[in-house]
Amino acid sequence: MAAKIDFFVSEAEKRLLNQFPDIEGEAEAFAEQEFERLGTILDPERFDLADAAEMAHDRSLERYQLLSDMQRDIILTLATALYHDWEKELREWLVRELAHNFDMTKLEPRLWAINITELLDFLKALGWDPRLLSDFRHVEDCRLVVNVFKHGLGRSFEELKANAPQFLKSDFLSEAQFLKYADHRSISISLEDLRDFQRGLKQFWLELPENIFWSDNIVAPTWFEKALAKKP
Repeated sequence: MAAKIDFFVSEAEKRLLNQFPDIEGEAEAFAEQEFERLGTILDPERFDLADAAEMAHDRSLERYQLLSDMQRDIILTLATALYHDWEKELREWLVRELAHNFDMTKLEPRLWAINITELLDFLKALGWDPRLLSDFRHVEDCRLVVNVFKHGLGRSFEELKANAPQFLKSDFLSEAQFLKYADHRSISISLEDLRDFQRGLKQFWLELPENIFWSDNIVAPTWFEKALAKKP
C-alpha cells in the first residue's frame, strides 16, 4: 500500500498538477494578449487605452482565480481519493484478519458501518494505537479536509476550524479576523499539503502490524460483542 500511495501522488503530479506550472505568469500573459485584442475591437470614440488596460487586467484576475480554484479542487480531489482508498483498505484488512478467528457473517457489515473514530479505537484495543505515530496528524488533517470538501458546513468544518485552521486561508485578513467569516468555500490546500497527507498515510501502512493475534485479554468494544451475539 505504501508503494501504491507513492505511485498515485507521483503520477498525479506528472499528469495533472504539472499542468499548472505558473498560474500568475499565465494570467499576466493573458492580460497582455487581452489588451492587444481589445485594442483592435473597442470603439476608440468610447474607449481609450486605459479602459482597455483595465478590462484586460480584470479579465486576467478572473482567469487567475479560475485556474487557482481549479488547481485547488484537483488537489482536494486527489486527497479525497487517497483518504477513501486508505479507509477502505483498512476495513478490508480488518475483515481478512478477523476472519481467522470469527464468523464474519454479522461482524463484517459492522466493520463497514462503524465510523473512523470507532475503527481507530478498535485498533488501539487490539494493541496498536495509530494515533501515536509521528505523522498520523496528517491523516487526521486529511480526514477533516476531505469531509469538509465533500459535505461543506457541519461538524467536520467546525473541527477543522478548531484543530487545523491552516487549511482556511485569506490573502487579505488576519487568521483571527478571517476565521470569524470563513466557511467551507474558504478551504485552501497546496501540493505540499498533499505530500504531508501522503507521508502520514504511507507511515500508517509501513507501521501497521502484519497480523492480528486475538487473545482473551483483548477488551472488545460493545459494537463488536453485539455483532457476534446477533442472531441470524
